[in-house]
Amino acid sequence: MRRIIFFAFAIVFLGSCVGNKAKLVVEVAAIKDGKVELRYVTPDVGQGEVVDTLYKGSFKDGKISIALDNLDYNDGRKDCMLLITDNEQMKGAYLPVVLEKGRTITLLIPEGNTSKITYSGTTHAEDFTKFWNVLQKESMNMNQRNANLSAVYGNMEKAFRTYIEEYPEAEIPFILLTFIAKSMREDTQNPLLAYCNELCIESKSDNKWRNTFCDVLKSLQLARITATRLVFTAQDANDKIYSERDIKGKVILIDFWASWCKPCKDEIPHLAELYDKYKEQGLTIVSISMDAEPQKWLSYITNHPMKWLSLRGEGQTLSDRYGIEYIPFNLICDSEGNVIKKNLHGASLDAAIEEMINKQ
Repeated sequence: MRRIIFFAFAIVFLGSCVGNKAKLVVEVAAIKDGKVELRYVTPDVGQGEVVDTLYKGSFKDGKISIALDNLDYNDGRKDCMLLITDNEQMKGAYLPVVLEKGRTITLLIPEGNTSKITYSGTTHAEDFTKFWNVLQKESMNMNQRNANLSAVYGNMEKAFRTYIEEYPEAEIPFILLTFIAKSMREDTQNPLLAYCNELCIESKSDNKWRNTFCDVLKSLQLARITATRLVFTAQDANDKIYSERDIKGKVILIDFWASWCKPCKDEIPHLAELYDKYKEQGLTIVSISMDAEPQKWLSYITNHPMKWLSLRGEGQTLSDRYGIEYIPFNLICDSEGNVIKKNLHGASLDAAIEEMINKQ
């Protein structure tokens, strides 16, 4: 199977880019002939992914030259993302670029060492080289076995702090922080997380990417809190709305499933056995379908009625809240709605239910 090999730091957000009589010159050692795109995205990328391709073309002999005479700068400097791939799309690079009005920025990409990429042409480009290569190096350190995450996050924090203090209206650091925050370890010993919280204590700024990052950080923090508690809104076949406040039991099993999911349907008889065995001892089961089409869910539960409450919820909201990557997925909660265990099946589920019932 063909696979694109990207240079170390994968990014889900793209930068914005504008300019007048600017030029970008790139030399990439690992790719001789290929394709290149320069891209722009607004800060609401996660809500619609509005992408503008500012330049699209091909190159030979590992050299790229892009004239950007007709772009519109706001403050003389803006951030972009550059996508480079070979013609077969077997390998490539996805890298930030900071263009400056009336200046030529040169980007040198050596083969095999992503922490030695250099940007030149302006003082800012040189400062960006230092910032970017620290992140490259630490992102690779993070993936090492027995990595010292506190040290990794500490070095990242110093790089972000230095760069943002020097260039407070820059967009790329907040784009990167948005990506990092989604997988960042959250504890009191994480200096990068502490710095993120420090950044977002301040009031809204004119930097839309900074505001977007702070909104994302707030949502992630809320999600981490609710992930340890049973929190949901769903409706039954008669459109009656239920929430976690309506669910009572000594042990509560929430089963996330869908009518199109064969493993989910195969698991239902096992849930029925558990229900029959423990319902008199306080086991409550609620199945929440993640079907996008209500009629398919209704048709299935009409033809295959469940012994317990069957609801349909908003799949994306539930997936984001509890980190559901696949179904069937379940939550095992105590009588107070605290999530005690997650995603157990078969004998492991039986043992967990029995243990919690016996503790009541």
